[in-house]
Amino acid sequence: TWFPEVAAFYKDVEKELKDGGVDLQAVFGPGVAGFNLPFAAHTLNLGPLVCCLLHRDAQNWPQGICPAMVIGKFDHALSGHFIMEEPKVVLEFKSGDIILFLSSLITHGNAPLKPGEQRMSWTCWMAGGLVRWLAAGCALLSSLTTRAKQERYAACSEEFACKGWASLLTLNELQERMTSPQQQSK
Repeated sequence: TWFPEVAAFYKDVEKELKDGGVDLQAVFGPGVAGFNLPFAAHTLNLGPLVCCLLHRDAQNWPQGICPAMVIGKFDHALSGHFIMEEPKVVLEFKSGDIILFLSSLITHGNAPLKPGEQRMSWTCWMAGGLVRWLAAGCALLSSLTTRAKQERYAACSEEFACKGWASLLTLNELQERMTSPQQQSK
């Protein structure tokens, strides 16, 4: 995997949720448990004319990698481009392509389609509310009515944020990982 630390963080969140009484359903069911991905949520935009205006996914875990895949019949050179506002990037995005990015921090969307084209997408993400639930001691934030509970939540939130940021790789770390002899032998 490109981001094993992120996957491990997601699995830790899933385990802590389960230990706290929240058992997330396997997205693809128990019969294909080996295929299930570490993401707590999946969104299928079946359109068939999926076109997203520029937006940020504010409900996602900010430090969470979000893979997005497009499928459909469209001319990737002329329409349906993937747009990221802050880095000022516009990508040709072919059917079947997948991008990994921080969808809650980067404003993104896609260019319109030409008449007669079809485009759908599948996005995986980690709900920030699940991490907040854990940081709050498996409780709603509104139930943190004492100063002690609020201070504990603040400390746990900071710990989760630090773990989240630490799970991401710098470009140099990613390049080193992908060019290491161990990786090349796989």
